[in-house]
Amino acid sequence: MLVEHTFVTTYDGDVTIQMAADFLETLGFRIESASPQELRASRGRKRPTTRKVTKLPQAIHLTYDRGRVTVAASIMPRNNKERPIHAELMTALVRSLEQLLASQLPGAQCEAIWLDVETRAGSLWPTSEVVILVVLSVFILAMVIVVIFTIASM
Repeated sequence: MLVEHTFVTTYDGDVTIQMAADFLETLGFRIESASPQELRASRGRKRPTTRKVTKLPQAIHLTYDRGRVTVAASIMPRNNKERPIHAELMTALVRSLEQLLASQLPGAQCEAIWLDVETRAGSLWPTSEVVILVVLSVFILAMVIVVIFTIASM
């Protein structure tokens, strides 16, 4: 899942890249490379093996060219099954960067955009796996009740 967005900022290149790097670090991203015109950062695990959406591999590439900022944000979904929350999470990341760099909103306010979606993302449990867990839990509970009644009737 890839989201690309372009916007204009009045900040200089160095300031733009530094502000973006600081902001991404507060969101848990690791800065992989930074230059006056480009920034690359990532977060999450190396492979998409987790059910937690926020731990899936995520990458961001930001370029600055004479005031124009281009952001590409990607997330690698588990089993290559894209869900709406993946697009929502990456869109929130790009929007929060735009609010920080173009609208010049405070970092905390921009972070709130991201945190709102990140909180809702949680983890994805396919319906079939949820059903299996519920049936297994009911079975174990029934076995415990049978054991308790057997012991009590002795």
